[in-house]
Amino acid sequence: MKAHNAGYDSALTGHVFIRLAHFYCLWKCSSPNIKPFHLLDYFREFSKFRNCLNLIRCSISHINLSNSDPKSKRPQWIVVKTRDKSELRPHHVSHVLSAFGNVNVRKVSKSKCLVAMPSIGMAAGLLLEMDGHPQYQCYRYDPLGDSIKTFLCISCFRLCLSFNNLRNF
Repeated sequence: MKAHNAGYDSALTGHVFIRLAHFYCLWKCSSPNIKPFHLLDYFREFSKFRNCLNLIRCSISHINLSNSDPKSKRPQWIVVKTRDKSELRPHHVSHVLSAFGNVNVRKVSKSKCLVAMPSIGMAAGLLLEMDGHPQYQCYRYDPLGDSIKTFLCISCFRLCLSFNNLRNF
């Protein structure tokens, strides 16, 4: 078993960062005469990323530690439910939707799950392709109509109204 070496990890991370910074500066360089870059050139190009922490597969791409966070560019959740109210298997849903990219599937009830898509285009493609699917119905998530909390609040409100009507009877 190989021991963990933090010094090697940090040196390799720094090396990869400098290489990526170099490629980024080459890509951003508009001059046909490419000159050798200095470390300050890298820092200048990367200054817009200062105090930003990358988030992978989250509703926002990163958090900004010194300013406000960016607005989400990720698509709205997609609700997938079975047409015949049978038991939904998230692994099967994930397999069926894998043609649309890497999806996250979370089961919320016996016959319903929420799907997070990687991009807005892929979400739109999924909704078009799955329109007439024989087993699953897909639509955009509606916080008022699809939330369990909303359902419970409305149910409690109706229950309170019915008790109030019984008391006034």
